[in-house]
Amino acid sequence: MVEVERESPFDESGGIITFRTRAGKMSIRIASFFPCSNGKLMKLLKIMGQANNSPEDLEQIRKVLIEEFEERIQGNEQALPGHAKAYFENKQKASDIAWQLEHGKYANGLPIPKDARKGLRIMQKVAASVASLEKGYFDTKQRLIRDLKKNLETMKAVEL
Repeated sequence: MVEVERESPFDESGGIITFRTRAGKMSIRIASFFPCSNGKLMKLLKIMGQANNSPEDLEQIRKVLIEEFEERIQGNEQALPGHAKAYFENKQKASDIAWQLEHGKYANGLPIPKDARKGLRIMQKVAASVASLEKGYFDTKQRLIRDLKKNLETMKAVEL
């Protein structure tokens, strides 16, 4: 007995897999549990294999997980260019404002009034902060993709 609840592929919560264990039932929220270490994945597969789950049920779980991993990898890979673009745009904006503050004039050559400098400093800090956040998002997505690919390779290689 295996139950697989999948919401929309665009829903970040993913789905829930429920299967038999020796002690009863176990439910796993896919998006929360994965990616995980290969050791943790192998332990989960061992628990599934030790229970009275049919080979068809185990194959169904395997297919659902492979599909889920592939969808999440693809979605995160599609998001990477947007984060990279936002990072570089805000990094450049912060750099441009720093140059303007340093030279006391706008890019068009007009002098910056004293009362406008404070606003420019705030804009520079905001742009630098957003650049830093976007870099963090980019790095996190890259790690997530790497870890999901490891889980995907393991699921494709293992026989249930």
